[in-house]
Amino acid sequence: MSTKPKTDETKESLSRNEGKWTPKLMAAGWVAIPAVIIEQQAKLQLSPTDMNIILFLASKWWEKEKLPFPSKKHIAESIGIDAKTVQRRISQLEKVGYLKRHIRQRADKSFKSNMYSFDGLIEKSTPLAIEAVKERAKKRQERESNLIKQAKRRPSAAHLKMVKDADEEEAD
Repeated sequence: MSTKPKTDETKESLSRNEGKWTPKLMAAGWVAIPAVIIEQQAKLQLSPTDMNIILFLASKWWEKEKLPFPSKKHIAESIGIDAKTVQRRISQLEKVGYLKRHIRQRADKSFKSNMYSFDGLIEKSTPLAIEAVKERAKKRQERESNLIKQAKRRPSAAHLKMVKDADEEEAD
């Protein structure tokens, strides 16, 4: 998690999420991911395993400049699959351009866990996001238009005629 001071917007968002998920769960950590990636995973041809890997990697990515670098073994243990499956799926995600592996080496030339960037997934999801925003705006406009039409069909106060009920007429 980030140790940077929280902005008012971040605090408000955290507070809303604590209201939904409880402060205890949120204190253990949380992940932000654009809904379009979840909602359009079939269009993006992401398998449930791919989504689990992406979600896991995203849960370790808190600052744009600091890419996540969990080991394949850690990913596999966390989501309950074999490390070889993680390796194959990450390789496939890289092949289609959603992830990019960045190799990390120690001074002695031995390898550390890879870092992962999401630039390809972001780029390929952006047109879907733009379409989703347009569709949401269109639906909002249609709802507003329908409300205006309904309001126009209702009689206005100027056109209403005052009618006395039987009790009022007897009192006169």
